[in-house]
Amino acid sequence: MINSWADLFVTTLRDPKAAAAFVMKSPLRREDLFAAIALCGAINTIAVSIFTLSIFPSLMEQMASASGQEVEALEIRSAPFLDFVLSSIMVYVFGFLIAHVGRTFAGTGEVAQVVTLFVWCQLFISLIQIVGFFLVGLSVTLGMLYFLAFLVLYFRTVLHFINTAHALESMGTAFFIWVIATVGVFIVSAIASVFMAGAA
Repeated sequence: MINSWADLFVTTLRDPKAAAAFVMKSPLRREDLFAAIALCGAINTIAVSIFTLSIFPSLMEQMASASGQEVEALEIRSAPFLDFVLSSIMVYVFGFLIAHVGRTFAGTGEVAQVVTLFVWCQLFISLIQIVGFFLVGLSVTLGMLYFLAFLVLYFRTVLHFINTAHALESMGTAFFIWVIATVGVFIVSAIASVFMAGAA
């Protein structure tokens, strides 16, 4: 029984199909969906900022120290607001593409349901990812092992979510839908990045 966000998080870890089915039963209202997308964007921006401004420089120093080399000071530019806007857009675009690409493969998921589902998916993945960032800062080896496990968890979760969203039973089809949607996200992201860089 899923009675709280914590229950949903644990269920997503243990049984992503059951978690997806639960989320699909209650798609968010438009204003709540936008708020959830903004939350995803904020969490992603915080995670990226922590990694690029703190963990990445520390990681480079560890690697340089292990190899006996000196590391030059890194100049890292950060634009949190633009990162937030771009990340939020990409969360929606990914769910939107999963919904429409899936329907071309005889999927049955509605856009509102699928976007809601993949907003939750992104929140779940982001929280798992943040733990990995901190582990990398503590130990490169431990962080690498964690991210190998993370990749397995990511694909297990995403592919089960796609199958559940579109009432499919094929991991191969789900993977193909994921590939097309991911390519679409990269294309939209590149275009949006160029546009926002020009506007900045």
